Amino acid sequence: MMTNLVPGSFVAMSHLVAPDPLLRKQLTDLMLNATEGNWGRVRTKAEVDQFFDGLEVIPPGLVEITTWRPGATAAEEQTFDWIEYGGVARKPTR
Repeated sequence: MMTNLVPGSFVAMSHLVAPDPLLRKQLTDLMLNATEGNWGRVRTKAEVDQFFDGLEVIPPGLVEITTWRPGATAAEEQTFDWIEYGGVARKPTR
């Protein structure tokens, strides 16, 4: 997927993820309806992890995105049913 990325380039990505298939479908349907079809879908962590294959993931790694910046405050309404998950990575120069 990242074959066209120039070596040394960085990618930042965040994505809604949920372990429960029914919840993923419900959230996806809700967002597709709200955006008149202009939205992707909720994935599993494993699916998002695959987007980073072949890249060097930068600390703190692939995590809930409120942990990207130390001291950052998470949103007041937090759920563990689904999270905004992602990371920053670099395409190796070698």
